[in-house]
Amino acid sequence: MKDFVLKPNFFVYRSKKYDSIYELLVDKKRIFENRAGVFVFASIVGFKYNRRTKIAERATEMRSEHITEKDLLPIICMMFKEFDYDFNMFEDYDNVKKMMTVIEEYAEGGMDILCNKAFYGQWDGQELNENYNEYEIDLVRFIYEEMNKKEILI
Repeated sequence: MKDFVLKPNFFVYRSKKYDSIYELLVDKKRIFENRAGVFVFASIVGFKYNRRTKIAERATEMRSEHITEKDLLPIICMMFKEFDYDFNMFEDYDNVKKMMTVIEEYAEGGMDILCNKAFYGQWDGQELNENYNEYEIDLVRFIYEEMNKKEILI
């Protein structure tokens, strides 16, 4: 099987609206190892809820090389599902870069969900409360609640 990496590098964008959240969860609270980790987590949340939102204003870009090998698996799975399980889409690297814009939109939607569900009451529409010290607990609670939802399939 061919190795899949996001090289040569290209820009991956995140929203300026949520830039302070990336900062807080990485630099100050050390919940995530890097901004790419926050981005991947947010994109997974957006994908789960099928919430894609276009980025209104871009923050400082990330390089694709900052997305670790372990973080590539959920990204590849989202791309694969989003593009009707077409293996050929990975043959053209320009297609992969274009598909990443869909992942960016899922990350934007996921951040909106996290602000409204996991960080409820701590997000003022522009930044998270820096004095609040339980974001790790809020994320674990959010994940736990999502895992234990009872869904009725008809």
